[in-house]
Amino acid sequence: MKKQGKFLTITGCIFALGILLSIIGIALGGNLAEASITQDKFTTKTFRKTIDNPAEIHSLSFDVSASDITLQEGSDFSIEGTGISKCKIKDGTWKVTSKIKNSFFWGLFPIKVGNWNIFGTKKGRKITITIPRDHALKEVSLDAKAIDWRIDRLNCQDLDIDVAAGTIRIDHLTSNKTDISVSAGDVRIKSFQIGGEAEISCRMGDIRLGSEDTRENNLCNKLEAECSMGDVRYYGKLTGDNEVDVTMGSIKLNLTGSANQYDFSSNATLGDVRHKNRDASPNSASPLYGTGNLSCTMGDISVTYSE
Repeated sequence: MKKQGKFLTITGCIFALGILLSIIGIALGGNLAEASITQDKFTTKTFRKTIDNPAEIHSLSFDVSASDITLQEGSDFSIEGTGISKCKIKDGTWKVTSKIKNSFFWGLFPIKVGNWNIFGTKKGRKITITIPRDHALKEVSLDAKAIDWRIDRLNCQDLDIDVAAGTIRIDHLTSNKTDISVSAGDVRIKSFQIGGEAEISCRMGDIRLGSEDTRENNLCNKLEAECSMGDVRYYGKLTGDNEVDVTMGSIKLNLTGSANQYDFSSNATLGDVRHKNRDASPNSASPLYGTGNLSCTMGDISVTYSE
């Protein structure tokens, strides 16, 4: 009976440890796969492919895990890298998928956090994707699970970014509509022209739209930004009707133009909404850029004007 009791105790502890590690992994931005000892299809061989008919591609859909990815401009559509499990074109959409190789024990608790699993096995892989210069795309979907994206230039109608715990860096973006959702990752877009609208949701991550160097040329027609516990910084001009909502995080708007070129209403519960240089050199003849509402519950919203 004592041996049986010890066995049950040890078994219970192992099971509880597995559940605890699963919860930690999900909290850090991991994704819980189906509990199974069956390994995903995986190859360590280098995969190379050049698209024969690039004119038929109008959209991109990339769902990749634990990879270092570069999206660059070139003369054609091509891809090269390891760990690629799917690469196909369907109805004009180029779909690329990669998976993580699971060990036997890892298959029991398959949590993917960063380029490492909880037992110390690194599964990082490099992938290089090339798209033709000046090729305008309709839809681009980037689903980043603990990866590092580096993108030179992206021109599309609709851009959808979903980051769990990875990093996406874009040097130049031109789009009509941009949706960005960050759980615990990092998105940085150096310069942008968003003619339609941008919807941003930041939970515990970090989002940078623009920089001080590109501030004068950046434009977003309509910004809807929601920040829970993360940090969002915007550099550029805002036009149209905008909505900024902070729960416990921080949003800093570094706007092009003077304060009289924007008409914002604001409300704060336990948080703070500040306009840093609101009275600097007002000019009643200046055109009105954007309007909107700034709402802050327990966080911080800071608005700075360039003039």
